[in-house]
Amino acid sequence: GKLIAHSPKEVICVPFYNTGMDGVVPQKETGEILYVYPLGGNHVQIRVGGRIYFEDLISEHESIHGPLKKYTAAPSNGSEHDIHMWKSTEEEKVLYSRITKRIEDRLLDLERLTAVCK
Repeated sequence: GKLIAHSPKEVICVPFYNTGMDGVVPQKETGEILYVYPLGGNHVQIRVGGRIYFEDLISEHESIHGPLKKYTAAPSNGSEHDIHMWKSTEEEKVLYSRITKRIEDRLLDLERLTAVCK
């Protein structure tokens, strides 16, 4: 949510949900990959959703709390000023949560659609 909220450009977010990849690249419980090459013969489903928009959430936040800081590609030198500049307010944290919740809801919608089509 934070990266989207403070992006200097409009973010294009397109969710996707997949099933069956665990058979293509099997892993141990530790996350270690069992085989160097992907395995064939698996049924993989990929469902791509529509674009997720956040402008309404960001505009609402800015109309109440003022403009959000926007990050740049300029490197930080790690100074106290730089670190303090990116500490989030409680209101910003609420915005991040709302952005993240919107993404989560869309992913859950895709998961439900995928389960119905099995």
